[in-house]
Amino acid sequence: IGPREGKMNFTQNVLGVPRPSSVEVARERGRLIRKARWGPDARFEEVITRSVPLKELAWNFSFRNNSVEAYTDRHISPDGPILKVATGGYQIEPLANRKTRVTLTTTYRMRARLDTYLRLWGEILLGDIQENVLAIIKQRAEG
Repeated sequence: IGPREGKMNFTQNVLGVPRPSSVEVARERGRLIRKARWGPDARFEEVITRSVPLKELAWNFSFRNNSVEAYTDRHISPDGPILKVATGGYQIEPLANRKTRVTLTTTYRMRARLDTYLRLWGEILLGDIQENVLAIIKQRAEG
């Protein structure tokens, strides 16, 4: 994924959270796994749980190292007691006039005394990231 693909946003252009740089699908131990790389160093996996061609792709997140929190917050792991980024997926819906709607969802849990504050930041950060991923998909589909 090229550095100019997608759209500018607060989370990635101002705060410096890495942008997606590559993703590949591999079969390991009988499972399909999307191996994602963001920026030069952040890596995580998405273990495919459901795949319906041209309709749906769902996964469980797997964070095997601390490369993500090195860019976000060294005290909050995406797979820890405060934050748990759990599942994600794409829904693909055909529309009229040969158009298609792609929806990206991510489920996560937060546990902290500052729930409202963290929830707001979670929605802003995750919203920016999701909008950027969808912009990349749109640019490629329409390009």
